[in-house]
Amino acid sequence: HISTLSPDNALAERVYLRKPTISQLDQDLDPEVLADLLDPYRIRGHGVFGIVGTFREWKDESELLFGASFYYRVAPPLDFRRCLINIRCDGEGNLHAEINMGGLVRSVTVSNLTAPLLIAVGIKEIAGRAAEILNQSLYGGTAHIEYLDDPDLLDSLSTNEYTSDGRIFYIYPTPRRRQQISSTNYRITQNFVIETLIEKVEENSIRATFVLRYVCPVLTERNTGRIIRTNSPYFFVYADRRYERWSVHHLMEVDGFLRWNRCRPTWAWSRSIDDREIAGLHGLMPIGCIATEEEHPLNRLLLRDWNIDIEEIPEIERSPRDIEESFTETVNFILSRAESVGVLVDEESLREAVSVVCAAFKRAFPEVRSLYLFQEKSLRESLLSLLSEKSKAIVLQARTAGGKTLAFLLPILIWIAYLKISGKEEPGVKAILMYPTTALQNDQSRIIFTFLWHMNAELSSRGYGTIISMGILQRYTPRRYVQIGHMPQQRELRLKCPVCQVGRMVLDWSSEPLREGDEYWVFREQIICANGHCKLSSPDPLIQRMCRMTREAIYESPPDLLIANPDIINARLNALSKIDDPGSLTILGKEARICPTCGMPHAYPARKCKICGERLSSQNDKRFSYPKVIVIDEAHQMRGAFGAQASHLLTRLEESIRFINNLSSRWRPLYFVSSATLNDPIMRAVELTAFEREKVQLISAQPTGRVTTYRVHVFLMPKVYSPEATAARIFECLYVGVPSTMVQASDVVQSINERLQRAKQRAFGTASPATLAFANTIAEVNVLLGFTRRLTSGQARIDGHSTDYAEDRREKEDGFSRGDYDALIATSGLEVGVDFDRVNVGMIYRMPFYITDYTQRIGRIGRRQHCLIFNIFVPDSPVDYFYFRNWKLLCDGNLRDTSMRNEAYRVDRNNIETIRRSARRAVIDFITIQPEAEYLLHESVHRRIRNRTIFDALQSLLTSQQLLHYVRNALRVERIAEATGEAQRFAQVLLQSLQVHRTLMDAIKVHIVGLKSLRTAE
Repeated sequence: HISTLSPDNALAERVYLRKPTISQLDQDLDPEVLADLLDPYRIRGHGVFGIVGTFREWKDESELLFGASFYYRVAPPLDFRRCLINIRCDGEGNLHAEINMGGLVRSVTVSNLTAPLLIAVGIKEIAGRAAEILNQSLYGGTAHIEYLDDPDLLDSLSTNEYTSDGRIFYIYPTPRRRQQISSTNYRITQNFVIETLIEKVEENSIRATFVLRYVCPVLTERNTGRIIRTNSPYFFVYADRRYERWSVHHLMEVDGFLRWNRCRPTWAWSRSIDDREIAGLHGLMPIGCIATEEEHPLNRLLLRDWNIDIEEIPEIERSPRDIEESFTETVNFILSRAESVGVLVDEESLREAVSVVCAAFKRAFPEVRSLYLFQEKSLRESLLSLLSEKSKAIVLQARTAGGKTLAFLLPILIWIAYLKISGKEEPGVKAILMYPTTALQNDQSRIIFTFLWHMNAELSSRGYGTIISMGILQRYTPRRYVQIGHMPQQRELRLKCPVCQVGRMVLDWSSEPLREGDEYWVFREQIICANGHCKLSSPDPLIQRMCRMTREAIYESPPDLLIANPDIINARLNALSKIDDPGSLTILGKEARICPTCGMPHAYPARKCKICGERLSSQNDKRFSYPKVIVIDEAHQMRGAFGAQASHLLTRLEESIRFINNLSSRWRPLYFVSSATLNDPIMRAVELTAFEREKVQLISAQPTGRVTTYRVHVFLMPKVYSPEATAARIFECLYVGVPSTMVQASDVVQSINERLQRAKQRAFGTASPATLAFANTIAEVNVLLGFTRRLTSGQARIDGHSTDYAEDRREKEDGFSRGDYDALIATSGLEVGVDFDRVNVGMIYRMPFYITDYTQRIGRIGRRQHCLIFNIFVPDSPVDYFYFRNWKLLCDGNLRDTSMRNEAYRVDRNNIETIRRSARRAVIDFITIQPEAEYLLHESVHRRIRNRTIFDALQSLLTSQQLLHYVRNALRVERIAEATGEAQRFAQVLLQSLQVHRTLMDAIKVHIVGLKSLRTAE
């Protein structure tokens, strides 16, 4: 699968094949096309191997040594001959090349070499003709060509007459159908060309090029040497059965080296351009291989198409204080600073809140002895901002698994506990924790749930009747009601039981309907542990009060912490659900009439619940507080079209909160912007939140010199078999071993299998490795899954994770986290924030475009232990080839950080298309947040409310200056004229649509198709 070269088709078509192909005829008409195909600087094919490097201080006594070696099959199954190539060039222009083929040595010596040198090894009609084509196409006919084609050499390059045990073998395919040709009458002869070029680039500086190019094998008659032309340059040999055939059209175990003496290489892995550091290999170009520096000797590069490298993961700098000291010091800091800025703080309540959080923290995370230094700083600065109601954006940056979640969670929880203990709390959402993907929402809720359980238990033990609640709002959040005749399904949550630490929490339902309406049955949820022996296997009052796991539970009593994503918030603002909206805006503080039976909110004075039919009155009216904190986790995901529209969503959300709660136009929430891989964190926060730069504070984790864990990176570029077959073979070796058919065929393979099994035992013990593989597309996931399942033959539990699996994805994540699956093959949906602590093997199949995405993917692997990561490059992909050559960017933390800082992505809030889309959305927001929104959206435009028709009310709203004022504040863009103009145009379109549509919602549906998703801008 690796370390192989295949025939160069562009040459084979011209020098050997029986008939010219259509591509050959086309390419011969255009010499530039052929030159591009053969140029080793551009080629990404399978037939070349070499290196191009620049050197300075080049003197007469300087010298370069290039070496290459490979094997080629001379008989089936495992008879090979080795070829060794050594080339020496010196500063006086002398070159000596030596080629050793199984003990037969041939040499070429050239003095005062000033032109390119091509050494054609093999049949002159084939290798020589290939060298002449290269000379004309690449070197303008200026190259010097040496031919090595004597009979003894051709014998050495050819297949044997018999196998090692004296048997005749056969060659396939044959020139004619139904023909069998034997090794006694025919043979396969290998042909290759060696290219050398030493050219002066500056005074005392040269560029050296060494290339091994495999032309093709050729079928010849053994006695006469006559070439038998065929339609393909791909040959196989077999002894007895044709289906047990072995390739002779590959050069195998190809590797090489480059060594230099008395000169200095100019290449490096980074450089500075205009005071900007750029990461990436320059001054050296590996061709079809990876160049790695050897420790001994220092003046030598090893050339292979694979490599293994170890990345050391440094520990993040910790606070010198223990947990209690950090929390105590935080209180003292807050009290001293609060007095200086004139903020009144209830010291007793603050100390009690900090004490509660500290006690809960030690129970929830007993393995943590001290905070990281950046967590401690975030705790102080953020808590002070919360208590003083100061608006700004705090950017938290640390590597993956670096503790960013606790950095924003600790100050938020202390603040909420302080409000509750001091009696200053108003019911409602305090903070919206916004994650870019559903998988990340599910995963992060696990940490928050465990922490809140211990916090609420601590509050209860101290005699407080209050609790801190959480809710998860996403596409898959269930409802309390089902169609008549159906029963709701029990659902497993991504929450580990905080008591038994074994079972998962599940969302269960009452056995009988709580109420039977005209269309729906209403059930009440209960959250229990799946472990029947746990005390939480029966409903616990604390859990029931703490968790809001249905939509109605969230809307009827908004939780303190709302875990959401940008899409679901956009859906609520744009009233995309006829049933939920606009009553769902209780999460932003909007008043609603709430059904005491099913919890359904009604954004108007309803007299009867639209779900269960319960009678309602003004006694059911409720109003809640509004979010004062917004967390944007994994903020690097918000880029491009999605980032621009998500940034507008945030300012739309702010303006909605201001309008609903009658707040000053100066009011803004406190933002936390968190990511491991933001290239310019302060600027990205400015673009996302529309804060001024001086109101953005960066808090970064600092690494120490101590190494805690390491990643073993394996870099592979399969050139013969398909990359998915190589990936599947890796899974086979991990979970099965070497196939039994191969083990039985050779003692050597049997020895390899025994060593493999011992290595797996040392690495993983008796347990199977937990593998997480990433691919870029759904199609790649499905193909990999098919190959892998076929080769592992049911001995490994492997499944896929992509949008093809719809709601099944949650079950796959849960099953993998529990250990029900040995491996999961996923798309980018699992690359951010999802924590599978058991993963110790990873695979990156095809490189993502952004180094940021690569960093996130490997961050999911080996979060608590050493790990093994296979990086599989596809040779036909320019992105893969770039990272293949620049492999060190993937495994060197410093180079990776430099590369991430230079990635050219930004959030363009002033992009005209996103402004237009967001302006239209803001118009719908403006209607949704009105006190009479339910009437305006869902009732006939001819209905009268407050002595005027709904159409008149809508016309008044959509043509008012208040709408334009709202749009200006909701978008906060420089191109405000375009924004307000688009809002006016869209408002007029809606009013015109009401001439043919019964309700405003019907009119909106016609025009909102392209506005539902924040992910695209088409």
